[in-house]
Amino acid sequence: DGKKYSSNIPFYITALILGVATAQYLPISSIAKFLISEKLPKPNTPEAEEFKASLEKELEKLPIYKELCADPNYEPVRAWNYVDSNTLNQLITSGTLSTPGGFAIKPILFFNKSKKESISIYHVGEKLCGYPFLVHGGILATILDEILKRTSTFSFGLDPLENYFPDKIKTKNIELQYKFPTVANSFLVVRCKDDGEKVDGRIETLDGKLLVKGSGTFEKRTGLFK
Repeated sequence: DGKKYSSNIPFYITALILGVATAQYLPISSIAKFLISEKLPKPNTPEAEEFKASLEKELEKLPIYKELCADPNYEPVRAWNYVDSNTLNQLITSGTLSTPGGFAIKPILFFNKSKKESISIYHVGEKLCGYPFLVHGGILATILDEILKRTSTFSFGLDPLENYFPDKIKTKNIELQYKFPTVANSFLVVRCKDDGEKVDGRIETLDGKLLVKGSGTFEKRTGLFK
């Protein structure tokens, strides 16, 4: 038994270090939600609507939400079309992922036209996980790609609130760096800025901890839209 215990010491030490690091980096509220989470309501039911309404109330209480709503330099829009016209977009708009546990409520995007930047807030649920509790990297990549793309409209003389369609802009190149796992059942913040040549962006926790960092270059499609 003593030998077995000794052989497990490296595992215990690794688990302890990982646990401490995670606890320092992730909001306790996000971790707690998994420990006390209840069964998700079925889609298209009164319970599902109550679930969504509760998330809307949480969103409205967020300090960053209140701050941006009160700032006249930032114009908001609520929409699903931050994702491209691909299979993921069809799943979201058809309701497969726009349900409790997925993208239960529409993200809100704030645009500052003078600074050519955007700040977005959205909620990611547990159905978006690749590993237990952690949002799939492909979901994060798609979201960041499309928000970077929408922010790039400043360089092409397009209004990101009024006349944006994903097919108007083509992604030439995008580079992402995953800095830390993203816990589901939480609100995330995406900050993007267009410098004229590329768009830089970052996905953060509500308290500003960096989760994913990226940048992209884009070009306007021709012949498809006036």
